[in-house]
Order: sequence, then structure tokens, then C-alpha cells
Amino acid sequence: MLSVAKIMQAFLQRFQTDKPMLPFLVSDEVNLVQDLLARFIDRKKLDTLKTTADVCKFNVEKSENHKQVDMGFSAEKLIRKQASMKTKQFSDKDVFGVRQDGKSMLIAVCKKMLTKTPMTYVTARNLMCLDPRLMASDPETCGTMMRRLLSTCVDAKLVDADTCDDVLSDFSNFMRTTPHGDLESYDVTNDRIDAFLHQRMFICHKKAWPVVQKLLVLSHGQATVERGFSVNKELVVENQQLQSLVARRIIKDHINFVKGVDKVDISHSMIVSVRGARARYMNDLTMKREKQEQDKKAQKRKAEEDKLSDMQNDCKRLKTDIEQLTANSKKMYDKSESTRSVSFVTQGNALRRSAEEKQKEVDKLLKDIDAQQLVIKQM
Repeated sequence: MLSVAKIMQAFLQRFQTDKPMLPFLVSDEVNLVQDLLARFIDRKKLDTLKTTADVCKFNVEKSENHKQVDMGFSAEKLIRKQASMKTKQFSDKDVFGVRQDGKSMLIAVCKKMLTKTPMTYVTARNLMCLDPRLMASDPETCGTMMRRLLSTCVDAKLVDADTCDDVLSDFSNFMRTTPHGDLESYDVTNDRIDAFLHQRMFICHKKAWPVVQKLLVLSHGQATVERGFSVNKELVVENQQLQSLVARRIIKDHINFVKGVDKVDISHSMIVSVRGARARYMNDLTMKREKQEQDKKAQKRKAEEDKLSDMQNDCKRLKTDIEQLTANSKKMYDKSESTRSVSFVTQGNALRRSAEEKQKEVDKLLKDIDAQQLVIKQM
């Protein structure tokens, strides 16, 4: 559904950044899941989900909690319009099938988010205590979350247990002394949480800041890598080689680093490099041609080696058959002597002739193998 895709896209774009965003990830994720659940879960049941833990434990597949799925404004309008028409374009069965498919999709998405996302981890949920807006609205809860985080840090040997009381006290002082207006006006989109807290904690709250600094280092995902995919998509053109993509990506990254094309320093080394670009290009073409020729030779040699291997395998198989035929013919002759029956002699002669014919094939194969080895040696 397009409306669901728009919600998911906004969430993903918000966290596709290098800024520390983990303190806001769980709350935004819970809001996203609740928005999706509201589309097919009964409102009374949804109102019982008070905490993040309640949301994580909720069973989205339980049918008695379901209601008629909300397909989105445009889709619902289209369904109502076609229901009022005398000649229906779609049957009620088709509409029901579409709703069921939409519900199945929402269940799958919510189930995945409730089992494979950071909000299932206690540490990620407790990191919400670093959200300035939550510090202003519920400092007591933030203090409890910070206590749990310190316990985790002590277990991981990141913080000394003897200093935890001082850290908790200093963190509480920070929430109490910082103007509520500053905390409430924090803008996730435009502000950086690390810069915001550093400016207010580094000097006056030196016991709490080192712990907060370590917590802010935690990554909220592969934002740099994922954003790189988007940048690469913008740079890719038809028939573009890998080196061209890398070069264009380096140029774009440098322009972003210096904050504008007009800020790029045209140095002497850059001018010299541009002058030698044609020579490097021709040298690269020559190297590519040589590599193509080497690849062709390697492929041809491999084909000949595979052919030789097949011939050697055939020769080995024929030798095994000859040994078995010879042994069986000898058994037939022995039975003929013990039973004095001519039929065993006839069978033994037939087996011996088959062995002789196969021996001729082996002799021919051995000659072909010698010739093939010579061909490979001369390549």
C-alpha cells in the first residue's frame, strides 16, 4: 500500500544520517508500529499498549484483535466509489481479497519490526533517557533508565561501579538545572544531540558527560553505507565503468566536505593531474586490451585442460572395464573346466573379445592424450 510505503520512507530517511540518533530510534519506531497496528487492530486493544515492552510482546497475528483493515484514504475512497456504482468494476470478493492481502502485508511488516529491530533490546529502550524532550517531560523515568544503562555499562566494564552514584547524581542535576525551554525546544531534524549535550554538560557536569559520550558513540545502523547506495544510484549512468563511479563518488564526497563547488581549491597538483588525464586514459585502455587477451588465452587453455581431463577420465574408466572383463572371462574358463560345459567357453571368449576392443580404444586414447598434452605445453 502506498500510504504505508510513505510512512516507512519518512522513517528511513530520518535515520539515514551520521548524527547520533539511537536515543530517538525506539520512540519513533514504537510510534511507527502503533500507526501500522492502528490500521488493522481494534482501538480498545491498541489502547492497552502503554509501554514499549507491551508493544514488543503484542501478538499481531491474533485474529480476535483484528478489525477491517484501513487501506488508506485514496484506496478507501476508490472502494466506496465503486461500491456506489451500478455497474461494479470489481466484485465484493475482489475487494475482500485486496483487504486480506493488505492485512497480511501489515502483519508481516509489524511482526518483522517487533522481532528484528532495536526496540526489542533493553539497552536501546533505556537510551531514550538522552532525549532532551523526555528529560523535560519525565525526568524521573530518565533517571531510572540511566540507572539501568549504568548497570549494563558496569557489566561491560565500560564504567567503574564506584562512580555510578556520582554519575546518577550529576545527570539528575543536569536535568534539574537545565532550562526546560532548552530541553523542550530540541529539534531532532536540525539539531545534533551530541553537540547539544556537549555544550551543556562538558564544563559543568564532568562526571556524567564521559558516560553520556560513550553512550552516544553507539551506532543506530549502517546509515553511511545505506546513504552511499542512494548516492551511487544518482551517479550511475549507462555503460559506466567501476572506476568512473568511484572517481565521481570521490569528487562528490570532496565537494560535500568543503561545502560547495566554489570552495574547492584548484591546486597545482590538480592541474598537473588533469593534464596527464589523457595519457592515463590511453594507458588504461592498453592495460584493458592486454587483460582481455590474457583472459582469452586463459579461457582457451582451460578448455584444452578440461578436454584433457575428460580424456584421462575416459581412459581410466576403460582400464577398469578391461580388468573386470578379463577377470570375468577367466571365471568362465574355470567354470568350463570344472563343469566341462562349452557354453562357458563361449561366454569367456565374448568377454575376452570385448576386453580386446576396449584395449584398442585405450591405446588410441593414450595417443590422443599425448597429443593433447603437447598442445597445452605449446600454448
